[in-house]
Amino acid sequence: MRSTTAQTSDGNIYVIGGVLSDEQGRQTSSAMRDCLKIDCNLEVSRQPQMQMARFDTPLATVFERYIMVFGGKTSKVHGTKRCEAYDIRSEQWHNLAPIPFFCVNTAAVVI
Repeated sequence: MRSTTAQTSDGNIYVIGGVLSDEQGRQTSSAMRDCLKIDCNLEVSRQPQMQMARFDTPLATVFERYIMVFGGKTSKVHGTKRCEAYDIRSEQWHNLAPIPFFCVNTAAVVI
């Protein structure tokens, strides 16, 4: 599975979106909307799903509260400019304004 992860300061890791691939890297499933939380005890729990299925998307953790999701791929040949933010306190997804260009397989950093 190819997905993107973000870590928060409390030690939780969020696995967001994804797509299943075979050993040669060929896509074998549709894009996923999943959001999984792995806590510091290594317990995995399902969180609310993103509104749009995607993979290979950059993520950034902002203000220790929001995980920002920028663009990504919706299939092997299609991308999206759509953005969302996951509020880890309220456990809700929020739509954001789209980015002006397609953004895949990149890193996002907040300092």
